[in-house]
Amino acid sequence: MEIDFQKSGGLVPAIIQDERTGEVLMLGFMNAESLAETRRSGEAVFFSRSRNKLWKKGESSGHVLQVREIRVDCDADALVVRVEAVGPGVCHEGYRSCFFRRLEPDGAGKSLRTGEIAMSRLKLGIPKGSLQDATLDLFSRAGWKITLGSRSYVPAIDDAEIECLLVRAQEMARYVESGALDAGITGHDWVVETSAAVDELSELIYAKQRLARVRWVLAVPEDSAIREPQQLEGKVIATEVVHITENYLAKHGVKARVEFSWGATEVKVPQLADAIVEVTETGSSLRANRLRIVDTVLESTTVFIMNRAAAADSWKREKGENLILMLQGAIAAASKVGLLLNVHRDDLQAVLGVLPALKKPTISALSDPDWVAVNTIIEEAVVRQILPKLKAAKAQGIVEYPLNKIVL
Repeated sequence: MEIDFQKSGGLVPAIIQDERTGEVLMLGFMNAESLAETRRSGEAVFFSRSRNKLWKKGESSGHVLQVREIRVDCDADALVVRVEAVGPGVCHEGYRSCFFRRLEPDGAGKSLRTGEIAMSRLKLGIPKGSLQDATLDLFSRAGWKITLGSRSYVPAIDDAEIECLLVRAQEMARYVESGALDAGITGHDWVVETSAAVDELSELIYAKQRLARVRWVLAVPEDSAIREPQQLEGKVIATEVVHITENYLAKHGVKARVEFSWGATEVKVPQLADAIVEVTETGSSLRANRLRIVDTVLESTTVFIMNRAAAADSWKREKGENLILMLQGAIAAASKVGLLLNVHRDDLQAVLGVLPALKKPTISALSDPDWVAVNTIIEEAVVRQILPKLKAAKAQGIVEYPLNKIVL
């Protein structure tokens, strides 16, 4: 189908409409190139008359318009683009629609949002780097879809009340402290390292490899004579956490030179340093580099932090706490599965003797009064040991099913 771009100097108006509600969200203009890109990408792309170039809605904010249908008027010189809006309101003033004012008979403009202020949003920092993939997966399991473009530091999230920004975990605490972000997810270690005045609302115990805490450890070559921190007097220590290491040495009354190390710290001993302070989850990388742990300097885990002014705001505090609740629920469910089975009442106690549970299994009557259904939650790692025992205890119809969240 041919669109008549020439009638208005190479452009056609594109009315953006919410596919679900029918509400008109905004008006933009498209040329042949932007329409082709819209159809190719599935996201609304306009021609900006002020910038004289193509402009994708959400290219800086991440709040894109996902195209569901394009309609053409009878003269083929105007479009209706039906979309699903991702992120907060489409209008740059924070409203759902750009058309939030009505023109009165006297020529005055009256807001249709009387008494309403622009949508409240929680500015949330998502850790970029080693925690990034684990964090996006955690949010997905908690119920939030975060979409990240290949070059964007502003992810889109399917919650109009949250605005995301990708920030390195090492820098997160100071941006939250300054108020540039209302909240963020980072390591407790980086809060300590930067001495940031923020509120740690909750631990979120997950890491890039597993659901566990991490340790910053003092390590030396396997053949080193150093066996305790006091032997570091006058030595050189390489680490990314300079302040944490200096505080550790001060606590032990040791004076040593602490040098900042930007990555690949394990390879700096013994040629460039006598010891290192490095983070580890399992110790495998240290062992692979023939390093021996002398002491644990600091234990850390992922934490949800808030700016103190934001934490005092009742709406932002509640939004943050609701996020934490769902994220913790997803973490709690990550290593567990549900088991559903049927058993004759005469064999019920034998089955219950096999089953561990968070509290007590749920037991429900079946249509046959001599039989019951048992529903419980167990650690996935023990299923392979328990299933044969359940079968031996005369359980039948055993079903294992995955869990998304457990909220205690």
